[in-house]
Amino acid sequence: MKLLPPDLFTPTERAREFFKQESFSGIKAELEALTEPPKESNAPFYILSCDGGALKGAIAAELLMLAEKYIGHNINMHFKMFAGSSTGSIIATALACGISTKELVNLYTRVGPVIFKKEKYTSIDAIKKLTRILRDSVYSNDTLAKHLNFVLKDITFANVKDYLVIPYANLSSFEASCFTNTNQSANNVRVADAVLCSCAAPILFRPVELDGKLMCDGGMFANNPALIAVMRAHKDLNIPFERIKVLSLGCGHCATPYKIKPDMTWGILGDWEGMKLVDSLFYIQHNHTNNLVKELIGKENFFDLECETKKVYNLDNPNEIIDMELEADAYYAHIHYDLMEFLGIKRK
Repeated sequence: MKLLPPDLFTPTERAREFFKQESFSGIKAELEALTEPPKESNAPFYILSCDGGALKGAIAAELLMLAEKYIGHNINMHFKMFAGSSTGSIIATALACGISTKELVNLYTRVGPVIFKKEKYTSIDAIKKLTRILRDSVYSNDTLAKHLNFVLKDITFANVKDYLVIPYANLSSFEASCFTNTNQSANNVRVADAVLCSCAAPILFRPVELDGKLMCDGGMFANNPALIAVMRAHKDLNIPFERIKVLSLGCGHCATPYKIKPDMTWGILGDWEGMKLVDSLFYIQHNHTNNLVKELIGKENFFDLECETKKVYNLDNPNEIIDMELEADAYYAHIHYDLMEFLGIKRK
């Protein structure tokens, strides 16, 4: 499915130089012998679970693109189910609909700055903006919806060949739920609408009105949707836990922990360090959910693809996208062989 003009994605010099490094030399030659995912009834049931994280989804998209580059074909061929919360719902849905990882990276690189548009303000404008933010969302749902509709068109859950799970929070009933085609409950729902609901992070975007209900960010209760995906596979599809394999894809976290020091202050601008608090909340939930999943399916059936970054990245700063992708490039060099082994891709 070719949805974006090819000239919108051009490899950067940083990528060319990175892949000339010795750590990647010979990998493509060593991956000549690929094994397609087994088709027998007792074959592993692979799930790709994608965390939320707004523009930090650029890290996750970059990691998938690097893997796909050396597999030699679309990585979605190796999964039976895709699950995603918030920005992860964009990644999961795009892959389930046959969109390549190159196009995904392009979405974050080119479309991200349009959705999370940064403007320069005078002092008076800044006051006006602060007043508006206190009364309304920071960014426009219309801009996000426009680009989702362009990419995903009118595809419904019934049209998606693979299984798709997108968590959302129902503000009209205070229920946590998910759009999915595992039980045909969302067959008539447009996947673009489902993604918009799951991406509607409080403060950043408005809740979405759908079928007379107010929906918002799936990350409110399941920023890491791996456990929901496993339970849907087990309950709706009768897949035994021992057959399920989960690739849990995070949006990166800063590897520098909090430290005890004299005269600590715990305001937002104090020792919580602003965005580091959000980064920590996401990573703690990521780890906790993954630990529960491993208890159900076994550690050997689980792979955590979570990039450790040198700094804390903002959720909505397009100027940081290139740095995030560079960190993903460096991280991928260390986990490539382990990931290929987990996916059942053999090399000579």
